[in-house]
Amino acid sequence: MIDLFVVSHLEDLLIEIDKSLIPRLFALLSPHCEDLDVSALDVSAEWRVSAELPDQNNFDNGSAFIKYVDPRWHMGVRVLRPVNTISSSQWGSEIKWATHAHKLGFLPSTSLLQDVSVSPLEAGLHAMGLLDKNHLPQGLQAAMASPCECLDRRLLPMRIEPDDFSFPTMAGGLPVSAGDVEIGKAISHHGLFALALVNLDAWRKAVAAGTPLHCADQSVLITWPSWLAQESRGRGGPVAMSS
Repeated sequence: MIDLFVVSHLEDLLIEIDKSLIPRLFALLSPHCEDLDVSALDVSAEWRVSAELPDQNNFDNGSAFIKYVDPRWHMGVRVLRPVNTISSSQWGSEIKWATHAHKLGFLPSTSLLQDVSVSPLEAGLHAMGLLDKNHLPQGLQAAMASPCECLDRRLLPMRIEPDDFSFPTMAGGLPVSAGDVEIGKAISHHGLFALALVNLDAWRKAVAAGTPLHCADQSVLITWPSWLAQESRGRGGPVAMSS
């Protein structure tokens, strides 16, 4: 999977994509560009990308910028500014935006899944408003009609309940366990929030039995995604309950 945003700028199209995916994108675009006699250029050194969350207002100093709505529900807007313009600490940071995405159970970028075998439904793309069922293969259309019945695994938000100010990064397939049973793997991590690819049956059994969850020797709380991000704040986590 490759996710990207396309926005018009003067007579060109700007494509926003994770930097690690630029070579793959160029490989896909190259034959089409040759057929149409157009060029694709890497201008990542010329643009600064930031995000504006729904509860933010970017500081506007009058310099040029391009703003467009993030198609993922409840993720605000994307803002592109030329790198030669003044920078401001009041602009939304990509780190805060990525943390917000983790809190909602949303993927900041599919680059996180390049080495993971996962389907669009397991990645939760349908819950972000990113899948148009009228333009999908028939099998995926049928699965979207009742996604909960078709899923054994799901990418879910995970709140870390640390026992210290310093704790390990939970990403790269680090196991998530309920007691001695592995129920999933951590995929990505920002601050107190992470994303884990979870075996739903094992996770539900652990929740029903009240078995504490752990990752990297830290207590964690896994919840079903909520756009309000209320369940994923961890207020019922093991550390919170005992403090």
